[in-house]
Amino acid sequence: MTAFLQDLPWLFLFRITLIFLAIKGILIGLLSFFMPSYSIALYQWIMRFCNWRVEPIDSAKEINSTRFLGIVLSVLSFVIGYLMLRF
Repeated sequence: MTAFLQDLPWLFLFRITLIFLAIKGILIGLLSFFMPSYSIALYQWIMRFCNWRVEPIDSAKEINSTRFLGIVLSVLSFVIGYLMLRF
């Protein structure tokens, strides 16, 4: 770590927070990829608290798009974590 970053403890805490969020993003992305039905059910459960009913029109399309977006989320979260550890 450079001397500049050591002089700014808030920046260090910010980096730690981003790394933590990256790890959570990777885990949620992997959950969405490997268990898309559970991820969709979790989203529906969260939306019930807002008094919304969310149902997919085409379940097969929804599962495929959930898997794809899970991989996208995992990759982007990994890149964020890698950049925070590298710089």
